[in-house]
Amino acid sequence: MNETDNLEERAAVILGQIQASVAEYVRTMNEAGALRRREVDEAQRQQDEAIRLLKAIQLRASSIADENSKLAAKLGNDWLGMVERGLRETAFEQARIAANVSVTQIDLKLGDLTAAIRDSLAEVSEISERNERISRSLAWKTIGITALWLFVASILSLAVLS
Repeated sequence: MNETDNLEERAAVILGQIQASVAEYVRTMNEAGALRRREVDEAQRQQDEAIRLLKAIQLRASSIADENSKLAAKLGNDWLGMVERGLRETAFEQARIAANVSVTQIDLKLGDLTAAIRDSLAEVSEISERNERISRSLAWKTIGITALWLFVASILSLAVLS
């Protein structure tokens, strides 16, 4: 009877260790999942903010281009009253070129911002993939440890029963 009690105590200890391992695994997975959710939420927030800024920049660029066109037209008309036909075409062309340069500069800045957002999203994707690999690895390790403990418990049970 004493050996059976000892075996039961050892089995209880082993089962407690298995339960602790599983609990630790679940806690680790919950933490990893929460971290991944926070990272994705932050990336989404940054992306939303970047999109909002891009839209604001786009609206402002259009407004500036319109204002530049109106100003160029007004300046051109005022000036054109005093000069010949050839100078009119030059003034309009200069105003058009100035507006195009402004819009081109804004487009370049928008391109840089878009590239930075893509890089951030790629980093978030890499982090997510690493978390998935860790999750799968922990699951297999936990299964392996559980199987080993069950095997040891079975061997001990057979040894005691024999």
